[in-house]
Amino acid sequence: MKKLFISSILLSSLTFSQDAIVVSPSTLDFGNVLMGNTPTQTFTLTCNLDQTITITPPSFYSVDITEIAMTDGQTQQVVVTFDPPQVGTFNAQVVLAGSTFGTAVVNVNANVTNDLHGSMSGTLSAEFSPYEVSNDLIVEDGNTWNIEAGTELHFNFGKQLIVNGILNINGSPDNM
Repeated sequence: MKKLFISSILLSSLTFSQDAIVVSPSTLDFGNVLMGNTPTQTFTLTCNLDQTITITPPSFYSVDITEIAMTDGQTQQVVVTFDPPQVGTFNAQVVLAGSTFGTAVVNVNANVTNDLHGSMSGTLSAEFSPYEVSNDLIVEDGNTWNIEAGTELHFNFGKQLIVNGILNINGSPDNM
């Protein structure tokens, strides 16, 4: 009887030796985010126990799934989107909680700026203007950069705009 009891304890210890909820990577670093952009990153969730996982993002971050019923060994990709409200630093945690057992966190870090530099493409919004240009801007060959009407760019001394791709600047006499 004692051997059976000891074996049960040993088996129980082995069964729960790994975390019930595992995330990878454990940190999503959005880096410098230009105001007005909404970048996304992905982490993988692995559940080592049959249960429902609730995913709670912090303010200004969202996830593509907030609750998922998972089975032992199942994995799920979770997309995190950052939608900055203003210039500043936004470091927080996405919290994952199991309905039966276990919790995990994914650290999310972002620094929101209006500082432009380097390779440009996509659309630059007038809504978050003016933008500071701290280093040369380049529209690479094959890229298209659209600048909305009313957008202001303030170039630091000696900095330039180099266009090897397509630059569309949409303005009018009323809204240059």
